[in-house]
Amino acid sequence: MKKIKKILIPVFLIVLTLSLGLLVSACAKKIKLTFETNGGTPVEEAAAEVGSSFEMPVTAKNGYVFEGWYSSADFSSAAAGAEITVPEEDTVYYAKWATAYTVHFETDGGVFAEGMPTLSLAEGANVYDAVKEIKPTKSGLEFGAWAIGDALLTRSDKMPAGELTLTAKYTVGFTVETYLHNLSGYSYVLGAEKISGRDYVGTRLSPEAPAVNGFTLTPIFPMKRRPSKRSCSRRPLPRTCSASITRECNIA
Repeated sequence: MKKIKKILIPVFLIVLTLSLGLLVSACAKKIKLTFETNGGTPVEEAAAEVGSSFEMPVTAKNGYVFEGWYSSADFSSAAAGAEITVPEEDTVYYAKWATAYTVHFETDGGVFAEGMPTLSLAEGANVYDAVKEIKPTKSGLEFGAWAIGDALLTRSDKMPAGELTLTAKYTVGFTVETYLHNLSGYSYVLGAEKISGRDYVGTRLSPEAPAVNGFTLTPIFPMKRRPSKRSCSRRPLPRTCSASITRECNIA
């Protein structure tokens, strides 16, 4: 008899637990969520349990950027996230929209692996954040940044109330070699010092020529390659005080 009682007690507890679970489930309060899209694609209303998680629906409107769901018609409430905790009462959510302006991409010969991207942003949106992962490729060069006109895009640049064109800027590695006029004054010899780095194509560099003790360094012409004897000055450099000059060149 005692054995039977010992068996019945656990069984009773299990049945009681299951019954309470079913009762709670049956009594869970459900509310209605309604979505006013304000001209966007329609969204059906949903029934959801209070306190549960609910993934907010997606809607779209041609020519506009979706800026979120709000529980107030004048958008004075905080925007709902992509997932919400279901409130205790029936709630209407309103879609907020902003006029979309197109961002155009000028790749300067570069290409996109998956084709030209399309992007529309609302006025005041952060352009840098929107395009930081959009990067074209160009043979022999490395993508460096997007630019608005001649100015590189910054983290604070905002979308204007109109279309915007971004131009791709690429970087290239470079080496600047220094040639020194020999004592005879008839030719040049390659110096030991080299300047290497990486910068945007078209950047004007101003490398500093090395100072040679006892001589004045005088630029004859911009050197893109080693000069021949015909192109060199035939007068010896004057032996004056030590000095250095700056020669400018463009990164091709």
